[in-house]
Amino acid sequence: MSRIINVTGTNFILIGDKSDAKSITTIKSNNVTHILNCTPAKDSGLEGGVPNFFERSRTGCPKLVYRRVPILDVPGADLKSHASSLSLFLKQGLFHGSVLVHCRRGRSRSCAAVCFYLIKEHGMTAEGALEVCRKGRPEVQPIEEFVNQLKEWEIECGVVGGGGGDGVGGLVKRLGVGGEGEEEGGGKRRKVGPVVAGPLKGPARGPLIATVAPEVNPSIGPSVGPSVGPSIGPSIGPSIGPSKPESELKLNPTNPTKAIGPSAAPRPAPSKT
Repeated sequence: MSRIINVTGTNFILIGDKSDAKSITTIKSNNVTHILNCTPAKDSGLEGGVPNFFERSRTGCPKLVYRRVPILDVPGADLKSHASSLSLFLKQGLFHGSVLVHCRRGRSRSCAAVCFYLIKEHGMTAEGALEVCRKGRPEVQPIEEFVNQLKEWEIECGVVGGGGGDGVGGLVKRLGVGGEGEEEGGGKRRKVGPVVAGPLKGPARGPLIATVAPEVNPSIGPSVGPSVGPSIGPSIGPSIGPSKPESELKLNPTNPTKAIGPSAAPRPAPSKT
């Protein structure tokens, strides 16, 4: 049994074979609560079927939730038609504990099933999901039929760029491979929210807006009011009144005896008689 990704620190997705699915010791030690069996039923008469060994309650055996995907590891097998349901089973199972995904040898069908989940739930490309599985279990090698279906599933899920923005390396580091690595969501990623988005963006904008308001209002109010009113009134009024009579009194400073009003009349000429 191989740990592929560490989802919550204690809950893993594991890939295994028939012997792992049959070992209650292995199941208990890995906190397995859900098992995805990617083989036909044993009683179906098809070769390669693996029983759900602990489907019925037994003494000393934990309660396990099983789901079977009755698929053969042959060309023409349609595993993609089960992609949505098996992805949901893995997603729900990881809330309760670890999930074991197995087929007969733990190489092709089980690996492809985990890749369908990684593409759907973590935005991986088909090649990126296969790389994650190979890091945890080097012997995995899905048949070409399943690889092509993974690429089709990638397109159907609208995956662009692969890895949801952080690529294969980012997902491997975030989820952990082989039981090692950081926790998903509950680990370092959640520290980004309160550290960056909260203190820096929130309080920083408040004070900046508050300091702009008091600078604009006082400068416009007092400067325009007093300067326009008093300066125009006194300068125009008093200067026009007194200046006009003063200029009329000093029209002829060189001849002060000559008046404007009475002296304007001509003197009569002397009589010759």
